[in-house]
Amino acid sequence: MLKITFALSTMILLGLFGPTSASCAEQKKLPTKEQLAKDNKLFLTLATQALHWRELQEPFHIAGPLYFVGTKGLSSFLFKTTDGLILLNTGDPTSGPMIEASIKKLGLDPKNIKIMINGHGHTPMDSMPLWLQYAMVISPAPHFVSISQAILYRGAGWDAVWPDAIALSLIGILFFVGALMRFRRALAEAR
Repeated sequence: MLKITFALSTMILLGLFGPTSASCAEQKKLPTKEQLAKDNKLFLTLATQALHWRELQEPFHIAGPLYFVGTKGLSSFLFKTTDGLILLNTGDPTSGPMIEASIKKLGLDPKNIKIMINGHGHTPMDSMPLWLQYAMVISPAPHFVSISQAILYRGAGWDAVWPDAIALSLIGILFFVGALMRFRRALAEAR
């Protein structure tokens, strides 16, 4: 019986039974590459579902002082040191409680985390206090990351990235003018 179940599961996974009418209908509803490139929320929603970003993964010991405490689709690693814990790659805004639960399952205390290192290819705006989210609008980092992700991950064109490109250009001009004014003032004071 176990062999039959395994064989059926394997055939279904390999697609030997062919697509069902329901899966054909689902495939027709999938967004195009252009839609994904233009709509960041749609892209993140589909990626979150398809890559299991918000599904609990049992924590486990990797080797030495290194532990896995992430979700099924996002890796987070915990280093245990004599001075405390170091958390690397902290996931998305909703994975915090899952990471905390994983650390507790390992018998460790999340309050002992001394350093958190974000290693993702984005600026974690959602995990910032609200006032800082507004302040980050004048920082070039989130605009640059948004442009980079749109082009590199989703193949977006100019029509999808122009608002961030203009914001990045304006921020660059503003900082350049400020630096130029400070430089000229320093030159005038040195004379």
